[in-house]
Amino acid sequence: MLSARRHGPGEAASDDDRRAGRRRSARPGLRALAVAASLVASALSACADEATAPDEFHVRLDRVWQRSPSADASAAPSEPLELSRVRAGLVPLLEEVPELAPAESGGAHEALGLQVWFSEHESAPLLPAPEDAMMSIPPTSGARELLLVAELDVPESLRRAVGESRVSARVLLERDASGALPTLEGDVLLAAKRAFEVIGARLALARGDDGVVERLLADEDPELLLLALEWIRDRRPKIHTDAVVELLAHADPRVSRLAVESLGVVGDSRHAREIVKRVQLGDPDHTREVYRTLAALGGAEAVDFLEFAAVNEDDPVLRREAERAYSAARTTEPTSRARVGARAPSHFARGHRQ
Repeated sequence: MLSARRHGPGEAASDDDRRAGRRRSARPGLRALAVAASLVASALSACADEATAPDEFHVRLDRVWQRSPSADASAAPSEPLELSRVRAGLVPLLEEVPELAPAESGGAHEALGLQVWFSEHESAPLLPAPEDAMMSIPPTSGARELLLVAELDVPESLRRAVGESRVSARVLLERDASGALPTLEGDVLLAAKRAFEVIGARLALARGDDGVVERLLADEDPELLLLALEWIRDRRPKIHTDAVVELLAHADPRVSRLAVESLGVVGDSRHAREIVKRVQLGDPDHTREVYRTLAALGGAEAVDFLEFAAVNEDDPVLRREAERAYSAARTTEPTSRARVGARAPSHFARGHRQ
């Protein structure tokens, strides 16, 4: 499984960071998360209006290195690697990404400098279940965790086109001990491929490629879906509303939560029913986003649900959120279902979440 956490460029992840927030991916065995700063709307507008990006971004592979997994810089990796072989294997991967192309030596195109580093860690041993422990089954030995970071430094002449001074992606590849481990070199190339794909998607969004948002919305990878939803949330195009509705029930909670948030800026009161039908009350973050989005959309469906939530929400923090959202929703659509002049309940009794 590939996953990741947000860190600053070049900053190694701690064990707690690496293990926090791991989730299953919709694509078996793969998970990646781009951790570059979001391409903000102003930078994207500048890309479209004031600069012309090249058809392909030519990439110069400046450096590939392996970091020690521990504070002891002399610690040897579990499997020796020939970095020259790894470097040679990275070049064809750049060719597989439509937005990228390896820079030729002495070529006329200005190139973007790329650095790739990775660090191998051993996963913590998996303890047996309590009933298995009674049978004296030993813990499962730890497997591999591979953290890979790709950082693309953008020359000054192309920064307006790209919208950032640096574009980066961070990937965590996790292998369990259920079978034979692939080679470390193979896993490095696998993680690099995912990182390059995410970077390519960011560059395509920055360049304003035709159909890129539709392509990302149709992808199964949660990370690419998140990129598309962030773009929709920031740019607010109404033409993608139906695709956003389809993502409300996505299995990845980050995707479904961002779909709710995005629908709050591209949808209207008619979409409140779709949000209510797919609300995930077991996820506090998702529930909070639903309350806020329904408050923005307004309408009878939103008001009814928020009134019920304000009375029956068990969590005190979420209950206050529901109360505020209920009041805001009544203001958003004051004519919905004879709500004009209605007062918010003066006392919200604590109930049970359904």
